[in-house]
Amino acid sequence: MLNGEASQRNFDVRLFYFAKNRETSKIELLEIQDLLSLIFQTSIKVTDDYYISVFECEFDSRGEEGLLITTLADLYVMSVKEQTGEDLEELEIGGI
Repeated sequence: MLNGEASQRNFDVRLFYFAKNRETSKIELLEIQDLLSLIFQTSIKVTDDYYISVFECEFDSRGEEGLLITTLADLYVMSVKEQTGEDLEELEIGGI
């Protein structure tokens, strides 16, 4: 059950990866692309109640420049706080 503090939003992120060596970058860029594909297949857990869901991951590999651009489109962030019961009340015991 979600309470009034739950929030959600959509946004895009663009990641830039620069190869270590521009002349021999094609294999390195392919390896990084495979790694990023695996990482972003599922939701990313930021904290126990904060997740980022990735729906689309696009790659633009520019081997001659030693550059890989990854665009994560339509990211969906949700911060969920569950209600665990009623609010606590202050009790006074013996006039304390």
